Amino acid sequence: MAVPAHDQSAHDSGARVAHDAGRIQNLVMVTARTWKILLVLIAMSWGVGFPLTKNALAEAPVFSFLFLRFTLAAIVMLPWIIIAIRKPNFHRDVAFGLGLGVAVFVGYALQTMGLERTSVTHTAFLTGLYSVFTPLLDWIIYRKRLQRQTFAAVLLALLGLWFISGMKDFHLQLGDLLVILCALSFSFQIIWLSRAPPGSSSTTLAFTQVAAIGLLSLPSAIYLENFQWVPFSSGFWWAIIFMAVVGSSISFLIQSEAQKSVPPTQVALILLTEPLWGAVAGGVMSHERLPWTSYMGGGLLIVGVLLSEFPLQRFLKKLKDITSKRNRKQKTYG
Repeated sequence: MAVPAHDQSAHDSGARVAHDAGRIQNLVMVTARTWKILLVLIAMSWGVGFPLTKNALAEAPVFSFLFLRFTLAAIVMLPWIIIAIRKPNFHRDVAFGLGLGVAVFVGYALQTMGLERTSVTHTAFLTGLYSVFTPLLDWIIYRKRLQRQTFAAVLLALLGLWFISGMKDFHLQLGDLLVILCALSFSFQIIWLSRAPPGSSSTTLAFTQVAAIGLLSLPSAIYLENFQWVPFSSGFWWAIIFMAVVGSSISFLIQSEAQKSVPPTQVALILLTEPLWGAVAGGVMSHERLPWTSYMGGGLLIVGVLLSEFPLQRFLKKLKDITSKRNRKQKTYG
């Protein structure tokens, strides 16, 4: 049947709108998929960073390493922060970011000192405990309701720690204890960051934290470690450049942009693969050979960490809805 002229025009317009909407949806899907791939690469770079840092610490002490890494990272981020200066509430965000920077500085200092004293694999696994500690601290400090799966995650984490200790009454090495405290410090930073003032610039907060780590490391590097500028090998500088540019600057910027297209839970789950990449990198790059209990404990820690972030209740609700719809269809056509 022929379509009247005005109806034909409306039909064509509607078709164009539907076509454009489909193109936009596909573009968004591709963009989200691309961000997820980039997030996986970030997690991989963080995992590779563990053995690189371990090797670099053979040439430079802890605070000298942190100063060089995060000062270079702040310099790389300068173009973005120059743009952010024009945004409203810039000075407020800088002040808030400096407070966060103190917590992150303590975390990185403890992590790096722990890495000096324990294996790359243990450091990678134990750092991931921040995901288990965060809901517990949120409950203790702000009385935020705990989900049931959090308790299961804590039990798995404790069981994992027992295996890592060699199943000897939780007798952990000093390096392991320092990394656990590092995870605790990162948890405080996450809790405070989640309470950032409305409208805060993620770029400003990221830059301020990175710059704070560099600045806070300098006094200790000078007075405690007799800091020197140049006498490091080319391998050391390549490690510094990789950790500063890829592991810090680019990672912070990609993460802040990715969260605009990817749900926070998915971002967290992807980044929580960092311990797995760290363990792989430790075996390949540092040739670590640990007892089976360490890998068993690390596996339990990863399961506990993923469980703490997985939206279990929403998943079960969705599964229930799908089952209900299927049962209704079977009754209708049965």
